[in-house]
Amino acid sequence: MSLIEATILNIILLTFPLIIYLIYSLYTRIIDKKNELYLEMAIFSSLYLLLKFGILKYNNLPIVIIDILLIISYLQNKKI
Repeated sequence: MSLIEATILNIILLTFPLIIYLIYSLYTRIIDKKNELYLEMAIFSSLYLLLKFGILKYNNLPIVIIDILLIISYLQNKKI
């Protein structure tokens, strides 16, 4: 697999759960319900998909770091 293919795969694995969450948030905005659990699941599932199916041998570590920064920034603003 070339560098471009690996990068595209990693970007898809990073953004797919977040796109699903955006579709869900649009749906909940229509029916006036809110639940933050789905955002948390989307962020953690994108990290899982990157680590499980992503290809990290072409120095695509910045993509994983972006996802980890998303998790840290989300959990920092969350009240326990």
